[in-house]
Amino acid sequence: MAVMRTAAVILALLGACDKKSTPQAPPAGSGGSAGSGSGSGSASSALVADAAVVAAAMPDAPAPDAAVAAAAAAAITITADGLSSMRSYKRTGKTEDEVIADIQTKLAAVPGLKVGFDVMEYADEREEGYFSVKQGEAEVAQLFRTENDGVDVRVTGAMFPTTDGVRTGDKVGALAAKYPDLVCDAHEDSELGLLQCRSKQAAGLVFVLDAETYKGKKRGKLDVAKLRDRPIYMIAAGVGG
Repeated sequence: MAVMRTAAVILALLGACDKKSTPQAPPAGSGGSAGSGSGSGSASSALVADAAVVAAAMPDAPAPDAAVAAAAAAAITITADGLSSMRSYKRTGKTEDEVIADIQTKLAAVPGLKVGFDVMEYADEREEGYFSVKQGEAEVAQLFRTENDGVDVRVTGAMFPTTDGVRTGDKVGALAAKYPDLVCDAHEDSELGLLQCRSKQAAGLVFVLDAETYKGKKRGKLDVAKLRDRPIYMIAAGVGG
């Protein structure tokens, strides 16, 4: 990109030079002799030097792909009904492959996502199939089939924010500042995870916290202040508020 900008500046300066009746002398200290002011080589060297200075002063424009990806990611949010691009999703009359292709289409606004089918293995040796959304090798969302023919969404990727701008990776302190009524509990046997926070202002969403290194109680209400530095690991939608 910098090379292209430099070339463009050089062409512009050369064009301006052609319109003058006499060539410009090289700047002092450029290495040209005092008697060579009419030489085209010295003038070209001066123009190249000036172009390099101008090009260096021009900031690089942000990569278009990054800007597009950021805008696309903001277009899909987490709501109480799931992901905004596939609210009230139904599987009726569709094969597994058709469901995967359909979900892939509904998430197309975020580049690089790949939908597939996977199996979740629980501690009690129970297994459950679900639709896995990955970006590269990292799983960023899990879509579980529900009895009412829909899908529950569990988001682990930060590219999907809530409508209030909450993302995985945000800490409980920031979450509590946004939702003063935030309540956190320990659920030892929950499939979602041990540490869960909810707010009536974000009804239908469950903020599951990273429980690594946690050594507190396994059931019941928790002190939100003591969790303030613990990050959100997953945001679950459509599983109650």
